Amino acid sequence: MEFVHIENLAGAPIIHDWAPPSRYGEGGTQIRPSAPALFAATAEAAIGAVDTALKTAGLGAIRAVLVSGSESGSEPESDEAKMSQLKLDGLVLSTRRAWVAGSFPEAPHFYLGVEAILRGHFDVVLTYGHTADHHDHILCGDETLADPRMDARSRILFLQHALFYLFDLWVEPTGTYDCNTKFAERLICKEHDLPPLSDRGAWRQFLTLATRIAFERAAPEPLQDLVA
Repeated sequence: MEFVHIENLAGAPIIHDWAPPSRYGEGGTQIRPSAPALFAATAEAAIGAVDTALKTAGLGAIRAVLVSGSESGSEPESDEAKMSQLKLDGLVLSTRRAWVAGSFPEAPHFYLGVEAILRGHFDVVLTYGHTADHHDHILCGDETLADPRMDARSRILFLQHALFYLFDLWVEPTGTYDCNTKFAERLICKEHDLPPLSDRGAWRQFLTLATRIAFERAAPEPLQDLVA
């Protein structure tokens, strides 16, 4: 397997930050982890797509990518650290504000916009609500990251959150593909002329639509102001 060093993602440095969430983006250490070439390309495309969507929505550009964790025995801030999963803690923006992954309850639209894009690039995305372990980061990787049941539950949670927050339908985030979720999905597919979301192409169209709506609604949400 070919490994490469990731110098940055979409031109933004990767910052390992041990600060509490209320201080994310104000310090930390830049890392240049080693990663499988395919993963590096996927992460670059995903963060690049988030950056483009944020600029399009007038929410700023990504100035730093905040991550946590290391998969090798080396220190996280070492260039010998290896990365085959993306543990996204947050983003520092050109507006001198930061979005942190633990802010889902306060800023669900911004969160879902980021999540929708990540789901369009990575095989598995585990997020807020999946387990308590994922309340402060979004974990992304290939199909080896989680067993199929965990992955399915995470996708259903995203669908339910999107139906509730983005399409204004009363759907509870149970993680179960229940009758209410199925009915709401059919309504959205009919309204937007989409095939069932089990179709891969329809799912990608849904993710694109969700991204646009999410960031359109994200502007008034509270993000973290950074100190000068």
